[in-house]
Amino acid sequence: MSKNNTKLFSVGRNENSQLARPESGLVGEITEIEGIDHLASETILRNIKQLASGRSHFIITTNDNRIFSCGNNNYNQCGFPDGIASVQKLEEIPKFPKYKTIDHIGCGWFHSIIVVDKNKVICAGHSYFGQTFNVPEQDYFSLEYDPIPKGIMNLKEDDVITQVSCSTFSTSLIVNGWKIITCGEITIPEDKDGFAIGCEMFKENKLKYYKHLDSGILAICRDNNIYVANKNDSFKVYLQNIPYFRVGHMHDRFFYRKENDFKFYEGYISENQLDEDRHYLCLQPIFAKYGVNAIEFCVGNFQCYIVVNKKQFYKLNEELDQLELLVDVEKETYTIKSIATGAANAYCLVIDNTSKSEERMKQLLFKNVKFADITIL
Repeated sequence: MSKNNTKLFSVGRNENSQLARPESGLVGEITEIEGIDHLASETILRNIKQLASGRSHFIITTNDNRIFSCGNNNYNQCGFPDGIASVQKLEEIPKFPKYKTIDHIGCGWFHSIIVVDKNKVICAGHSYFGQTFNVPEQDYFSLEYDPIPKGIMNLKEDDVITQVSCSTFSTSLIVNGWKIITCGEITIPEDKDGFAIGCEMFKENKLKYYKHLDSGILAICRDNNIYVANKNDSFKVYLQNIPYFRVGHMHDRFFYRKENDFKFYEGYISENQLDEDRHYLCLQPIFAKYGVNAIEFCVGNFQCYIVVNKKQFYKLNEELDQLELLVDVEKETYTIKSIATGAANAYCLVIDNTSKSEERMKQLLFKNVKFADITIL
């Protein structure tokens, strides 16, 4: 197992202990795992692979295939039994079988999806709208579908689920980079095998970015066109020549940039509204210093965040005209690896890239006979 050396920060509301630490509001580093000492906690938190956040629950996976969760457990979305209303700190999920790989995680408002061993889909939490692929609410993560959805039933042994995307009460799976399976409140009309009608177009016109929204699905492809689908219609062109867009988690809001344009624009798919009046003056100094391509929008349900140059994590105010710096690793060897957003909270995972560089250097030295007798610390 390679060294990772990650650190995890959280910020926002904390009414259900979803920040994995006692404080709320201000940003802070998560340093404790329930039931173990500080040193053991640090070992786990330095080895984080993935993050996902629901309305007020939070899940992480590690590179050695362990899963931890915290926050609101009112529908067992954290994978803990009945009677545990909230999980106070990150704690290893009980009753979770061992799998070869934990590949993807996703969280909706009150549900959680975990993809293991390339194409097995394990679910927990609120299932009223069918957003857990017909897995009923139980007090643990399960793949006991009732009945099994056609799309999952028709997965072949060598099929690979390449992405999971959750909205408030819906879920999507991307299979082999182009086939789409949907479930929940907002689904796409499906073919006889249970895959979304129209997704064949993505076999050649590769998906660059995909997101399940609360009123449909948006996808940006290699041709830089944005396609939209909903429960009434299969995919059709929504915007053309858009090199960049990012969509809100558990929301319909999105941000995009036009070709040969250095401004960001805002849209709401449910209202078919494109707001082209905002100029984001607070971002102009960042454009000037780093360029427009250095900005990554991370949109939550109530809050909007940006990552700059993979080094700084900011929160935008409601009017989108002021920035608040939350995490800054510009003068450190860390870079921002990923962001997860909830309803009114967010998580920032940073990784020290020097550890991987050192591992590679050690491997090269060991392969060279001139250094074979050297002890490398």
